[in-house]
Amino acid sequence: MTAPAADSLLTEIAGYVAQKPIQSEAALEAASWSLADSLGCAMLALKFPECRQRLGPVVEGAVMSAGSRVPGTAFELDPVQAAFNIGSMIRWLDYNDTWLAAEWGHPSDNLGGLLAVSDWLSRRQNGGRPPRRVTVRQLLEAQIKAYEIQGVLALENSFNRVGLDHVILVKVATAATATWILGGDARRIADVVSNAWIDTGPLRTYRHEPNTGFRKSWAAGDATARGVRVSMGHSNATAAETGAAIAAGAVSATHTFNAMRALDHQEPGILGVVLADDALYAELICDGLHSTPEMAKLWWRAKGPERGILVTDAMSAAGMPDGEYKLGGFAVQVSEGRAMARGVLAGSVLTLDRALENFVAFTGATVDETLRLVTTNPETMTGMSDRVGAIAVGEPANFVAVDTKGKLVASMVNGKVVVSVTAA
Repeated sequence: MTAPAADSLLTEIAGYVAQKPIQSEAALEAASWSLADSLGCAMLALKFPECRQRLGPVVEGAVMSAGSRVPGTAFELDPVQAAFNIGSMIRWLDYNDTWLAAEWGHPSDNLGGLLAVSDWLSRRQNGGRPPRRVTVRQLLEAQIKAYEIQGVLALENSFNRVGLDHVILVKVATAATATWILGGDARRIADVVSNAWIDTGPLRTYRHEPNTGFRKSWAAGDATARGVRVSMGHSNATAAETGAAIAAGAVSATHTFNAMRALDHQEPGILGVVLADDALYAELICDGLHSTPEMAKLWWRAKGPERGILVTDAMSAAGMPDGEYKLGGFAVQVSEGRAMARGVLAGSVLTLDRALENFVAFTGATVDETLRLVTTNPETMTGMSDRVGAIAVGEPANFVAVDTKGKLVASMVNGKVVVSVTAA
């Protein structure tokens, strides 16, 4: 039986990866700098216990002789788990390169897979024959092609905007270029890329219109099974649909009040359930713009000090002067603390210390009560209580000091003061 021809996009990607040599010295030089930068990000991430705790094999001790090495550690793992380790390290601090178009992304995320496969292949004994060494030039060519695939697809395709997980582009680009490193031809690359498209993780769909519905319920169950804490938001869900999502594992509500079905006495919708369910955590963007001080008071009375979480929804303009900035493919105008795109709020320029200060002023809550909303509650909701939040020998010395009104006084990271605010 003759296999059907691959779709044109798959054929184009496969042909580019398998048959187009990289001849630009400028591109190769840029790739080498990006590689060095990414490895620098990975090494810096190893200073953070929270990152190190996520490294290593899935099952303790399940290492692989002559496997892929994880830079900066003693781990030798199967290439798949090594890719997770390396990719996590590169991405941990959010310092690695960023590409903003119709879709955003971090092209160097692809290096986790490329480095893991290249190292494993270069050390693998094949029937007594010497390993097939992957040269740095080959790695850089694969890196350039991965960047090009992810970047070009992001130019005109905003997965985020329609509720899809945009990291599908990393899967597609890594799948194509890693297959090439492994010796795959154009047909094999097309087959692998086809599966990468199918294997997307569409967990964003349950959060966004027009995709809200019971799909968010099984998405929540799937995510919970994978150790992810699922939060509901930006939804037109009914009370029944919201209840189904909670039953399937949702534990929190994102951006309470914002882009949620309006509260109605006969159909309370997602907002009614969020405010009434005492077990559910709920976030609030406390800038006085996304929600008024009166709504902050209502939220506080409903969720209290045990289930409230303050967030910022801040975009890249936070801390910057007024002007035009980019959020994904949108131009955002920032003026007097308000970020607007196409006539609506587009993220915020709020910082968490200001959110705390605002909340104290809006609600009359004490600073001690409010501090829980930016410390204990988020760490508990995300399941990180065993890794952060303790003041003890051996724990990260990360602290924030505020005054009696909640105003920032100082910040300390790893025992070093990084911010110190002098009183006016």
